Amino acid sequence: IIAISNPCSFPLQDVIDLSNKEKTLLFVGRIEFGQKRVDTLIQIWSNLYKDFPDWRLMIVGDGPDLGKAKEIANNLGCKRISFEGMQKPIPYYERASIFCMTSSYEGFGLVLVEAQTYGTVPVAFNSFASVTDIIINGESGFLVEPFNEKAYIGILSELMSNHELLQTISKNSMKSAKKFSLEKIGDEWLELIAKLLYENNQDK
Repeated sequence: IIAISNPCSFPLQDVIDLSNKEKTLLFVGRIEFGQKRVDTLIQIWSNLYKDFPDWRLMIVGDGPDLGKAKEIANNLGCKRISFEGMQKPIPYYERASIFCMTSSYEGFGLVLVEAQTYGTVPVAFNSFASVTDIIINGESGFLVEPFNEKAYIGILSELMSNHELLQTISKNSMKSAKKFSLEKIGDEWLELIAKLLYENNQDK
């Protein structure tokens, strides 16, 4: 059995002006509680927004639990949280500093690579096997024990209050994303096909 990762179709960024980054946490995906756990992210934000008045949370996407998500945010009294609806995500990746994933499981989690491509530091629960292929904990993002909200809040607090750490991980994230480029993944497929053709010819 051979595993080859999904490629990121977004253009790789060699240089990004990190000074254009805003104090924004970002979620991109389906607004759904069972898998994506958007309700968990809102709960996490409710424990952060008062301590970080210059930061905001932007939720990009649509889904069956959008109405419930807005209701939870309202009931928790969350400030500076916006539901952007279905949008092209690149402008959000370009501006956001931190990408938040709270999923129970994913097949691959391509949005994490997309975020890394634009220097948006990913934070995710270590809740599915492929996440460790994407994020090297403490180097190209952060992995949190599933589903430890307190630990997740702690990591976000550290990133939001430590600009030097945020910039370091941001730069590392961009470098890490290159291993998922179309060219790199394409070469892996070509090498595999060539190997299989060679072995097939040897068997004849």
